[in-house]
Amino acid sequence: MADCAQIIRFNCVYIFITRPGFYFWPLVIFVQLNLCLKLVFRSLHMSSKKFPSKILLIDDDEDEYFIFSDIIKNLDDNIELNYLSGPAEIQPHTDFSKPDILFLDINMPTWSGFDWLNWIREKGHNFPVIMYSTSKNPDVVRRAYGAGAHLYLNKPMEFHELVSSVSYILQLDWTRPTSIRGQHIDRRDYPEHIMAG
Repeated sequence: MADCAQIIRFNCVYIFITRPGFYFWPLVIFVQLNLCLKLVFRSLHMSSKKFPSKILLIDDDEDEYFIFSDIIKNLDDNIELNYLSGPAEIQPHTDFSKPDILFLDINMPTWSGFDWLNWIREKGHNFPVIMYSTSKNPDVVRRAYGAGAHLYLNKPMEFHELVSSVSYILQLDWTRPTSIRGQHIDRRDYPEHIMAG
């Protein structure tokens, strides 16, 4: 609605400056209402999206947690984000908390993302996993999908691109994760940073 108000203010200034003739007023009003309605419907569409309610992030860099936290809070305050930086945080006697979706960094010092994924699958957990790295190496991408990742995110360097990619991923229908497997990506529908296997 803030966007709608901004457009109305912009159009009022535009109308004041250009002072359209009598016959152009209906067109000006129509265009303004059309833009506002588009924004309202887009807002309703976004609010109707079913986001995962519980997300786990595994990354040795705590800064990544704060970045992901900001992105997720802006999408939906009700999403629970949990964070692990290394295997030492998992105690043998504790039950591994099952998330709806896992974002898993590949390049970590103690356990790599592949070590984590193997451990998770050996424990019998089959929740969706998105592996990410700055690498575009096709061998790394294929290995990620071969290990059981659902998507591979080539982590963007630009913040707005990361926001866009993570937002897109979370809005996918994760009730049927096998249909989202990266091997079946249609490049026309996916952002450029989500790579096919």
